[in-house]
Amino acid sequence: MSNTSVRVTPEAGVIDRRLQKAGVQIETAVAFVGCLVILVADAQSLALIPLLSNLEKVYGLTPVQASWALAAPGVVAAGCVPTLARLGDRFGMRRLTLLSLLLAFVANLLCALADGFTVLVIGRGILGMSAALPLSYAILRARGTSERRTTRGVAVITLASGLGVAVAFLLGGFVVSANGSARTVFWALTVLSAIALLAAYWILPDARFRSTDPIDWGGAVGVCLGLVAIVLGITEGNTWGWSSPRVLACLLGGAAVLALWAVYETRQQYPLINIRRVCNRIALPAFFIVAVAGSMAGFTNLAQTTYVQMPKATGYGLGLSVLHSAYALCVISAGVMIGSAVAGPTISRVGPRRVMAVGSLVMAANFVVLASHHGGIWPFLVWDIVWGLAFGFVYSAANAAYLEEATPPEAAMYVSANTVVSAAVSGIAPATFIALLTSRTIPHTPIPDPVVFTHMWIYAAAASVVMAAIALLVRRPRFVPGTLPSPVVDAVNDAEATPA
Repeated sequence: MSNTSVRVTPEAGVIDRRLQKAGVQIETAVAFVGCLVILVADAQSLALIPLLSNLEKVYGLTPVQASWALAAPGVVAAGCVPTLARLGDRFGMRRLTLLSLLLAFVANLLCALADGFTVLVIGRGILGMSAALPLSYAILRARGTSERRTTRGVAVITLASGLGVAVAFLLGGFVVSANGSARTVFWALTVLSAIALLAAYWILPDARFRSTDPIDWGGAVGVCLGLVAIVLGITEGNTWGWSSPRVLACLLGGAAVLALWAVYETRQQYPLINIRRVCNRIALPAFFIVAVAGSMAGFTNLAQTTYVQMPKATGYGLGLSVLHSAYALCVISAGVMIGSAVAGPTISRVGPRRVMAVGSLVMAANFVVLASHHGGIWPFLVWDIVWGLAFGFVYSAANAAYLEEATPPEAAMYVSANTVVSAAVSGIAPATFIALLTSRTIPHTPIPDPVVFTHMWIYAAAASVVMAAIALLVRRPRFVPGTLPSPVVDAVNDAEATPA
């Protein structure tokens, strides 16, 4: 049985009336805000990568300090975001989203004005306290009036993720080519954050369900400690050494804490995340597919960027500049946008399972072809468009699956659970990339042997096959519209929680 107690506010607020007057659907407004949020998030995480040396110069950082400045948002987010997303149930999803966007604006402004490491890393850490993206998904589900509209909204946000990657890499590339600095990027991010905040304040509706349950602070502390330890160990693995006591303590200790946290949650009357509820044949496989697909996106971007920027003198690199390699990555973004644009109707028609399984197999075949043919720019461009198309379908289907399976009052809990899984898995990609990149070098040089890139794409193909196998476990979810009254929603909760 579901223990969640909710308060329903059926009356239309100012935002609802504004959208009704303009003839804009609720799902469309939420998806638009989600697009802005993901544009800002991608730019914050990726635009600085081509400017790492400039970041050290402008702010007077050591390489270790620069690494911490880049890693700070991920470490803080691992500890804060799952709890902040869940608190949207209690204090209002719109309110928490606006607070998150305000923190992003303040954080980027601090980074733009920073005069050294301390203020810079504080600003970057504040960025990690934003739960705007998972809360956008939660509002989309909580206010979704039909499966078709909700799935379309998810696909639109996925489309924006492709555009966000392109904007992020192009922003960094243009700043490099125009002799700009990392401070220029922070000013641009400040403006983007302000635009997202103003748009959300004007058109983002709130969920009509508000939890009255007490807050599970014990669960919040447990998931925070476990995820921060794991993310910290993965982030610092190459610096501290993967076999060092500190890294092993972080990884093993974090995993142990999360295991104990899961047991603790099953024994709470009002848990932060209802483990028994989310561990089903729809949500749990979808969580893992979202996490693995997102990790693969970062992994393949790193692999391709490194390969195409290798000087031709190495015997295998393409010698592209930072800006030209960003242009190549834009092809992936175009594929993601095209795939996401047509994914919604396909998912509604055939169900998430088939879309995820077929899309993952297409990814696997694509990686196998790239592993054997990557001698020029054209194989990468063809691979990029196919990879982007498949990613748009798979990522949209996985997010749609777990969101559709949740009832409206459970939206924040489901996105919080998805955030936990994604945070635990996301660090594997860069760690695997570095391990493979340094596993073998050309004799008497520090240059990676070309075979390591072949191995990277073979590993990506294997991960895609695993995703296809996981997708076969997913059943088709049963969508509960966000317009149902509370007694009906409670009845659905009880029916879903009762064993067959």
